[in-house]
Amino acid sequence: MSVFTLKQRAAFCLAFVAATSTTAIAAGQSGSFPQAVRGIWMEDNAEGAAQCKNYRVAKVERRLETLAGAEIIGAKMWHSSSEYGEGNFYTPRSIAKTGKASWRAATGLELDGGIHSPASPAATIFMRLDKQKLVARVEIPKTNSVDAYPEVTYFKCGNVPRDLYRAAG
Repeated sequence: MSVFTLKQRAAFCLAFVAATSTTAIAAGQSGSFPQAVRGIWMEDNAEGAAQCKNYRVAKVERRLETLAGAEIIGAKMWHSSSEYGEGNFYTPRSIAKTGKASWRAATGLELDGGIHSPASPAATIFMRLDKQKLVARVEIPKTNSVDAYPEVTYFKCGNVPRDLYRAAG
């Protein structure tokens, strides 16, 4: 259980987006997640379908609470959401197109709301669109190995509202 309230997490998310966008520009880093993969994505299974339905009917100020387990992808941030707005926050450093509808993203990584810095750990996200479904996997290098997470298929539940994180605050 987190010691931070949802309001504090939402404030962090807003600050995180602002800080990472500014830091990336200042450091000369480039890259945005492709327009085609931006949105709110749920796992392509019955649980994901139920979660999407709950998200769509939730009051605006309660929507963020329904997104634990969702992938929330904007131009400059990919949030693998967990409870209370925590989770992994990926910021694109560079994006390479690897096929007609596939990309490799070199990203910075912050875990559970850590503060972004240009020296943040790296992660690589491999993603592709397959019949309007997002198929993605993440690799996070460690000292002598790589944590590779299994490929997961998602369906798009909707677009990311501009005020998603603000509405929770």
